[in-house]
Amino acid sequence: MTIFALSAYLIPLGLSLLPIFSWFAKAGYPGLSYLVAWAVITLAFFLTGVANIPLHFAAWGLTALAAIGFLKYAFTGNLKRIDWVHPLAVLPVFILAVMLFLGPTTYGVYAWDEWVNWIGWSRQIVVTDVIYSPEMWVATRGDTPGWTLAMALPGLISGNFYTEDAWIVAISLHVGLLAFFYDIARRTLENRIEMSGAMASLAAWAFILILMSVELSWRLIPSLLLIEEPQYYFLAAGFLTIAVGVLDKQRSLMLAGGTLLMATAWLFKTSFIVYAPSFALSAGFLIFFRETGGRIDWANLLRMIAAIAFIVALMTLWSITGTSARCQASIGDMVTRLFADGPVSGGIPFNVFAGQVFQAMLGFGSVSYTHLRAHETVLDL
Repeated sequence: MTIFALSAYLIPLGLSLLPIFSWFAKAGYPGLSYLVAWAVITLAFFLTGVANIPLHFAAWGLTALAAIGFLKYAFTGNLKRIDWVHPLAVLPVFILAVMLFLGPTTYGVYAWDEWVNWIGWSRQIVVTDVIYSPEMWVATRGDTPGWTLAMALPGLISGNFYTEDAWIVAISLHVGLLAFFYDIARRTLENRIEMSGAMASLAAWAFILILMSVELSWRLIPSLLLIEEPQYYFLAAGFLTIAVGVLDKQRSLMLAGGTLLMATAWLFKTSFIVYAPSFALSAGFLIFFRETGGRIDWANLLRMIAAIAFIVALMTLWSITGTSARCQASIGDMVTRLFADGPVSGGIPFNVFAGQVFQAMLGFGSVSYTHLRAHETVLDL
């Protein structure tokens, strides 16, 4: 592990201090600011790569912006207001202490999927400074490159790829998600149960420690660098952002954050398409039904269209620029194969399977809406 591994923590932290990101922190969610910064880092690498611009330019540009964020934060007198008990401050120190206590750390890469699809591709990105070239050996070349680009961040700055540095990227994302959980728990306790700030922070930490103890969100120090867990971080954060927008009545801000997080979840893996209808429904509930009583507000409609169009534009861009011998690069090909009515789970035809899933979604949505309305009625009383 090299000193450049710290960039996986410091760059998104510095970016989260810039005004456009700090909106989420000012709303009470510094963890969300941090995750949105990671989403922007991944999107910046992706857009730079498809534009055939050397990726290290984007890496150093992001580094400069992060430095501006730290300097602006320091010179505007914010150092006195740092929350030193927040997970973004506590967990990195704890992790560093564990690593120093255990001594030099090495990461053993699993030979097949972990190497040929993700870490190996990330190493080639650092060496070649491009997302993909014909000389690269990547097992599934149609896979979206978000996770490989994220892991390449320290290497693109240092000029050398070290697996241990990429490992810190996974830890950094996990810290961000836990911080977001902490923010939600603390604000809920403060605003809805009227708990004092100190007691709410203590209870939120208890919540975080319980989550870590049962490993509901993977391990704080991961044992592998496959794609699934990092994508789950962005999926979970995206849906939570929409839920926060509903509860806090912050439609525009949280829709923008949720869209960025969900777009990054797609950049990590195209299986996001399975969650896209659920995201559209939940975002629609946030935009149309929270405050408007079901009436169509044209400004809200434009926000919803813009959110969906942004994700579709990224998908289209990758389908044009991605090289694939499989269907991952083209959502159209993927959907065509699904609706070819071939058997899926247990030999069930796709149309039957899709109908069962849709009925389950409707049932879940109906129960969730009933519980939410009941909860609001109790709060009003």
